[in-house]
Amino acid sequence: MIKVEKGTLMAAGTIGELLEEYSEITEAICERLKELTDEEFAKEQLDLAHKLGFMSEEERTAILKQRTENLIKRNGGRS
Repeated sequence: MIKVEKGTLMAAGTIGELLEEYSEITEAICERLKELTDEEFAKEQLDLAHKLGFMSEEERTAILKQRTENLIKRNGGRS
């Protein structure tokens, strides 16, 4: 069982159960992102999220800060 409530994550169960739920969550998020954008962007964002999950908080913060700055520059200073 994977459960998130108000920023607190709980993961319990066998390896198989956790991986099955993780894949179901990934699929649902991917489908929603594709509805909002396109398939390529959705896959890129899921790949980034997966990589961020293995990083330290400092690494995540630096990467997300850089991506935000790049988006602002690309949009002419508009966030």
